[in-house]
Amino acid sequence: MSDPARQFGDRLSLAMKLLNISQGALSSEARADKSLVSRWARGIAAPRGPYLAVLTGIVRARVPAFNQLSWDLPLDAFAALLGGEAPPPEPAPRPAAAPSDIPHSRLQSAVEVAREGAAYPGLYALFRVAFRNTGELLAELIVLWREGDRLFFRSFDPSFSHAGELFIIRHQLFSIAEDDARADGMSYWIVNGVAGQKAYRCDGIAMSVAGDRYRTPGATVFVLQRIAELGDDGAPPPVAVLTAISARMKAAYVEGRIDDLAGPRICAAIRSVVGVPRVDGTVDHHLRQPMERSLSVSEVELSPDIAADIDRVCADFTEGSGAVPLAYTRISA
Repeated sequence: MSDPARQFGDRLSLAMKLLNISQGALSSEARADKSLVSRWARGIAAPRGPYLAVLTGIVRARVPAFNQLSWDLPLDAFAALLGGEAPPPEPAPRPAAAPSDIPHSRLQSAVEVAREGAAYPGLYALFRVAFRNTGELLAELIVLWREGDRLFFRSFDPSFSHAGELFIIRHQLFSIAEDDARADGMSYWIVNGVAGQKAYRCDGIAMSVAGDRYRTPGATVFVLQRIAELGDDGAPPPVAVLTAISARMKAAYVEGRIDDLAGPRICAAIRSVVGVPRVDGTVDHHLRQPMERSLSVSEVELSPDIAADIDRVCADFTEGSGAVPLAYTRISA
């Protein structure tokens, strides 16, 4: 097996099963957090520093012939040393369904990307509430680019990186994205798009899981606001540019400035309420973002107040970062 963490995880989980060691007991004996033990057993991470020797000692206390080299034995030999048998090999898994394996939507989106796809590539600030249910507003960097008749995006942040494909279906954008840095989560978007012209602001609903111990599922309204253009080649900008912008977004969050940067319109849209009357008397019985109150606008719909919102965010996040400035003409009131 080529993945050392996965190889170790298979053997550790087998040893725990054959020796009747619970995750809690192993955590206590190794003096390691339960979440770390879980990552070892699931093959997400391999033990570092003294932990390998500690784990070896725990097994050796029950199997005297066990030593640190035993972790590298073939699984059958490893199981035999512990007095058991290796589990039968699992059947070969089916290939993961990639976005291009959605045949009907894929074909329809290709037609619509050819017609409307030029409206979306660029750099965006995505404003949303935190999935950990604190009520805090966050900003994360989104890069969206086009390759032929397909649209792709990546969320760029020091702690995670969701990436996926966007499908245009009847002026709305749909996505299924995965965390390809840690391979431990996915996200789903439905975005209210614009009609043909360059998009400067789009809103929609995102669904993912929180970073808590239970990985709590949640959904939130979000707003994408364009903050920079791509270069002439249409490719995402250099990592140094993305890193600089992402660092500014993180600093704004730490300093408590995201609400002020987003502005009252975006804050009101994101902090949507369910099950209670809104100001206009309507009641949302589930989380939704209908077009009658959507903030999605194209370049032909820019008003002075929206342009002012965009300029404020750009000044904070992108000036001096090396990003290509927005190409629109500033609108005076």
